[in-house]
Amino acid sequence: MRGSKVIVFVIEANKSSRSDENYIRALMNSLYSKEFQIKFIYMNGKTNYKKDRVTKEIKNYKSIFKPDNFEVYVVYIYDTDDHNRDRDCIKINNDIKTYCDSKKYFHIWFHTTIEEVLLGEFITRSKVQESKKYLENVARGKTKIDVRNLKNLEYHTKSGSNFCLIIEEIKKS
Repeated sequence: MRGSKVIVFVIEANKSSRSDENYIRALMNSLYSKEFQIKFIYMNGKTNYKKDRVTKEIKNYKSIFKPDNFEVYVVYIYDTDDHNRDRDCIKINNDIKTYCDSKKYFHIWFHTTIEEVLLGEFITRSKVQESKKYLENVARGKTKIDVRNLKNLEYHTKSGSNFCLIIEEIKKS
C-alpha cells in the first residue's frame, strides 16, 4: 500500500521573507487541494542549491517521512532571471538542472520570476506584501490562477513555468 506523498520544495527565498512560499502555497492549495503534504527548504539564493545546509535539510525530511511509508519528492524551484542575456544566470540554471537530474529530483522554473508568471508583472515594491496578498486573494477566490502559464515545456517561454507539468508528474507516480 502506498503512503501519502510529501513534496519538499527547495526554494530560492530566505526563510524570513517567505514570498516564494506564499506563491507556492497559493498554487498548491488552489490547484491540488490537500493532495500532498508540503514542506519548504530555503536556499537563501539559488547559488546555494547544493550547500551542506540545504542537502542536510533534504536528508532530514527524507528520514522523517520515509519510515512512515510516505513518498518523498524533492522539487527545486527557481526563477530563470535574465537567462537569455546573463551568462552567469545560464550557468547556474543549467547547474541546478544537472544537479536535480543527477539526484533524481524535480525542478520547476519560473520565467523570468515567479511574480512575473503569477501576477503578470515584475515586482519592484514589497515582494512579501504582494505574495501575502496573492495568497489571501487566491484563498478567497478573488484571484483566479491561469494554469496555461504553468504548463510550459520550453524553459524560455516568456512569463511561463513548468509548475503544473511537474506536479502532475508527481501526482501520477
